[in-house]
Amino acid sequence: MCVVMFDSDEAAQPVTINAWKARTGTICLDEHTARVIGSTHVACSQCGKPTRYATLCGACSEQRSIARYDAMPAEAWDGKQMVYSETLDEYYSSPEDAAEDADDRECSEGLRLVLCTPQYARRLDNDDFADDLPEDGEVPDVLAAAIDAFNEATTGLVLSWYPGKSRLLIEEATDD
Repeated sequence: MCVVMFDSDEAAQPVTINAWKARTGTICLDEHTARVIGSTHVACSQCGKPTRYATLCGACSEQRSIARYDAMPAEAWDGKQMVYSETLDEYYSSPEDAAEDADDRECSEGLRLVLCTPQYARRLDNDDFADDLPEDGEVPDVLAAAIDAFNEATTGLVLSWYPGKSRLLIEEATDD
């Protein structure tokens, strides 16, 4: 083992480094980090207007959201599934409930309703308990029966909803 004493030139040597100082006083080893720390805004990647901590300004982000929504396939409401309003960031039991809420909030924008996908209760399996068993152990019969009963009782049980990949088909009213 080599012995290096505290006051030896081998223990430490002075070096000169180039660094960047951010507006906040933070010293950074690279320009990019210093600019991130020292800036309050960046240019919107689409229109160039200043925006805080985002690659798109609010207007360009909204335009992108609308274009993405318009590109979604449209489907009719099945009368059961929940709908989600991208504009209001709320879930509703029906399109009518969403429209009523929009009226109450005096929302003049389009609701951008998305049909929701159900999240069903997951099924249990004997393997779910494998980590709790000894090596080569098997689930006791009473637990296997309880798992089967649980799976039967929860088949088709919707626990929650999340926005799906289709927008609500709005049928235009026709004057007959």
